[in-house]
Amino acid sequence: MIALSSAFQVVAQERPQPVFKHGETLHFNIKYLGLTGGKMAFTTNEERLNGKDVFHVKIAARTTGLVDNLYGVHDILESYFDKSTGLPEKSIRNISEGRHRAYDEIDFFHNEHYIVSQKNGRIDVPEDIHDFISAIYYLRRMDFNTMEAGNVVTFQVYFENEQFPMPMIYKGKERLKVRSKVYMTHKFVPILKPGKLFSNKEAMVISFSDDRNKIPINVCINFKVGAFKFELKDCQNLLHPFDALVEQ
Repeated sequence: MIALSSAFQVVAQERPQPVFKHGETLHFNIKYLGLTGGKMAFTTNEERLNGKDVFHVKIAARTTGLVDNLYGVHDILESYFDKSTGLPEKSIRNISEGRHRAYDEIDFFHNEHYIVSQKNGRIDVPEDIHDFISAIYYLRRMDFNTMEAGNVVTFQVYFENEQFPMPMIYKGKERLKVRSKVYMTHKFVPILKPGKLFSNKEAMVISFSDDRNKIPINVCINFKVGAFKFELKDCQNLLHPFDALVEQ
């Protein structure tokens, strides 16, 4: 279930249209403890999977240099989600963080309300379950301008071998400086379940561009080993003109 506060619920026939397209690529610098020590890329492609047209989004992140020596992160997350519904068909999680290693592939069976994890087998799940990437990209489809600060969008998510509701609190518009450039953004705080990786429930802040693309401009994640910040470096093949940059 996907809900915005208690005011309304997004149902299948009202699913918003994508604001991204085949070939969209977003590049980020990774900062750790204030030092630039890595890079990350979001790539979006259109493919066919299980007889359906899907978006295949791949997020690849890796640390470099001194940060890599201190706590190496070489992660790949992938999601194949239905172009029409935005719901995932398959997700892949390939994690290497310090000494921690994890790999899993998950297939989603929404009509029967279960998933099959390569690692954990069959698991019953709620209706309209998302993986983390499909939730973020579904959020990008929504109209932020109809929201007010304090509104909450809640997704049912399967992540790191667990399923749970993930509220995304809308904090309003924010003028944000990133790498000497100033953007108008919409700020969200996903509430993540504390565990092995995250320091607390409010472990992440995501700022999306205040334009029709709604791309992530800045992502801050508070891990137990310290804060990682992902800052937009450049972007290619956006569906709409990029209008969020106000100073450079």
